[in-house]
Amino acid sequence: MGTTMSKSTYYERQIKLDEIGEDGQKKLKNAHVLVIGAGGLGSPLLHYLSVAGVGNITIYDHDTIDESNLHRQILFTPEDIGLNKAKISKLKLSKINPAITIQAYSEKFNQNINISEYDIIVECTDSLRTKFLAHDLAYKHNKIFIVASLHKFEGQIQSFDFSNSNEFSPCMRCLWGERPDDTGVETCEEVGVLGAVPGVIGTMQALEVLKTILEMRRLMNEENLILNLMDLSTVKLKLNKNKDCILCSEDKKDIIESDEEIEITYDKESQGNFVVISLIQQDKIETAMTSTLENIIKDTALIQKDKKISVICNRSISSLKATKILRANGFKNSYSIRDGLQGLK
Repeated sequence: MGTTMSKSTYYERQIKLDEIGEDGQKKLKNAHVLVIGAGGLGSPLLHYLSVAGVGNITIYDHDTIDESNLHRQILFTPEDIGLNKAKISKLKLSKINPAITIQAYSEKFNQNINISEYDIIVECTDSLRTKFLAHDLAYKHNKIFIVASLHKFEGQIQSFDFSNSNEFSPCMRCLWGERPDDTGVETCEEVGVLGAVPGVIGTMQALEVLKTILEMRRLMNEENLILNLMDLSTVKLKLNKNKDCILCSEDKKDIIESDEEIEITYDKESQGNFVVISLIQQDKIETAMTSTLENIIKDTALIQKDKKISVICNRSISSLKATKILRANGFKNSYSIRDGLQGLK
């Protein structure tokens, strides 16, 4: 037999806080938060937003649950392996707090998604492409943007309030005019991660979201909080406004970028007459050749420039870089297979 929940009891302990009270709880109930990514950072973040009573949460995550995720992605259990992260997150969170509304989309976040209805955009992936795309869209639509990232035992959290025009406030593009290449950043899959690390950083990211909704003191636009969880040290770096920023200066440009024009789905690729190049050793698809980033131009020397080429790797990070190399060398019909082998699971 199910247990009947009392809303007043559920939130009782946080309502007692002078900084929250009944008015603060109403603010949480009325908020609409978009969360991009339900993995290592997203799992604890989604849990704490849900139990705090954030009334409307939308989740985007196209990935499926893998056994290697379970030691840190706390919403999932072995029974969930192979299922979509966004949809399983909605199922689990709706049981934890049935009084809130959760929407889940099993598609990759992209530049065509309308973010106008959300109050806060929260980015929890390990993709620099997604981080910068979400950031740029948040700026364009005057939204609050909260982003976190991980590397081994270190985490970073930043908050940008684009809801009010502030000529002195910086954005991420003030530091990085061009998005850094994903291939230059090691992911948790590549270098490893101790499960508690994304748990701590994701929880702190959730705290920043909640404080923002409740209008408490939070990270300011110019602050980049860096936490070293090995020695428990913290540093706040100040991000300065760049008067020549391509996004937020007087000469700003519409730079909403996407790699979609050089990406192709495996289903679409399989229907065309492509020369397939694999950057990894695998047996899941038939490939015409294998190569590496260093040798790809040499290995394609005998291929005609007008041929259609598709490149695949494990997670579409190296394949995107290889595709850009090929295009820069005259192979204008080359494409990266979106999500790589991960997308074929």
